[in-house]
Amino acid sequence: MRFILRAAVAIMGVVLVLDALVLVARGLRMTIEAYHHLLTRPDMERPLLPALEAVDVFFMAIAFLIVSVGLVQLFIGDLPFLKDASFAWMRVESYTQLKLLLWDTFLVTLLVLFLTRIFAAQTMGWDMLILPGAILMLTVSSFLLKKGRH
Repeated sequence: MRFILRAAVAIMGVVLVLDALVLVARGLRMTIEAYHHLLTRPDMERPLLPALEAVDVFFMAIAFLIVSVGLVQLFIGDLPFLKDASFAWMRVESYTQLKLLLWDTFLVTLLVLFLTRIFAAQTMGWDMLILPGAILMLTVSSFLLKKGRH
């Protein structure tokens, strides 16, 4: 049974890494197109908005990568490349630590998504307050969860 669990987690890890790579490729394509439009059509109203959307795609890729590495670490074992000091922030030793790392990543992703929507909006309405409200609630709950751990 343990082998089946480890194999399933390994398959999920590989699929999540592939998802992250596809998102990185899409983000690169979006960035290249954004700068191409910036250089060829200087009369665009919001020229860097597609580049900001690409940043959001890159953050989603990072979230997929964090989930992949975290699941593999928790259920299979340590990964050799994480012993390097530059990857110390990705070391996951518990499910709660993985959750907090993902929580912070999603907060940044939601913030970039909110900024993208603000810059793309033609008019401002009450519905624009949904994302900041969600960001505020997630930030407060993350703070309380981190405070409770210490």
